[in-house]
Amino acid sequence: MNRLLSHIFLTFFVTLAAIMVFTACTGGYEGKMADDEDGAVMLSFRVVMPQAFSTGKSRAEWGDAYNPDSGNDFDNFLNGNQFHVVITDNNCEKEIAVVTNLFCAKTSVGGIVSYDFVGFVGSEFIDEIKAQAKCKLHIVANVGESVSLAGDPLFSFWGQPDEQFTAIPMWGVATIDFSGLGTETRFDLGDVYLLRAMAKVEIKKSDVSNNVITEIKSVSINTCNTVGYLLPGKWKEATDTREISYGENIHAPEDVSSGPSVFDAVSADGVIEFYLPECPNTEQNEIKMTVIYDTAILADQKGEIYFRNYPGDGNPDNAPIHDICRNHLYRFIILREGTEMTVIAEVKPYSVIELDPVFGL
Repeated sequence: MNRLLSHIFLTFFVTLAAIMVFTACTGGYEGKMADDEDGAVMLSFRVVMPQAFSTGKSRAEWGDAYNPDSGNDFDNFLNGNQFHVVITDNNCEKEIAVVTNLFCAKTSVGGIVSYDFVGFVGSEFIDEIKAQAKCKLHIVANVGESVSLAGDPLFSFWGQPDEQFTAIPMWGVATIDFSGLGTETRFDLGDVYLLRAMAKVEIKKSDVSNNVITEIKSVSINTCNTVGYLLPGKWKEATDTREISYGENIHAPEDVSSGPSVFDAVSADGVIEFYLPECPNTEQNEIKMTVIYDTAILADQKGEIYFRNYPGDGNPDNAPIHDICRNHLYRFIILREGTEMTVIAEVKPYSVIELDPVFGL
């Protein structure tokens, strides 16, 4: 366990408990069925995340696997009018069809709630899809009402949620054998796993009794990327989202960093959290956060946090300096017992919460 606590990274995932808002999502399927679609084929699939990806998949020295949970509502939100399903060839060079008229249904088996989706592929695309033998099914969420995978699409969300930044961009892929397409009333595609395109940073104060910090007032970051790529590196090579080793090589645009930014929206439990696109972190331009906090007798005290490993003394190691990677939670717990702030960097899952989404607008 001590080895785990020395590292600052936690991969976090989209779960079945995600908040999803879609038109006509109810206890059963509604809307047009296949015979209303002029020869279109009905497709069904599930958006799921039953267990954590292995941390070793991204970087072996990060430690053992751990059990995930649902995170908060914002982390898992899927915007219904920004949820797209695209079929490409197996090399991801051509977008063949978009799955239309998406509907979802809530099911419960053994007390476990899940959400299944159906949609339609027009008859004019069926022959080309079948000719590919295997195609890739991509889910793209929270990046606008229209989207194309061509040209390495970008998003410009970052920081704390507001009227423009309402959900985290996500993507997932599965390879499907479509040779039997059109032979069944409903063609089941199986499970598709989603990957967040952003990292989450969380700063909270330690709850030990001798911590003199009473309040975190703001966190500023000296530099960060304000634009990110929706798709991870080597996305075309993956047959399944779970194959993506997104911690090994970040996929970030160049020359899109900002100057200092301040985050001062504090949650009800005194935590400051914000979201960042992937960003390289180098010795020449190291990312640094400055925390402004109060103690019982002193106001506006200052401490610094780096994206490095923190050993037991609460001070950062000189190396390595870590990049900011998509789909990771960076959680820092601050503590002051004497005259200086120290940092505890923990690896642990979110607090478990149960979400029961309400569908339909």
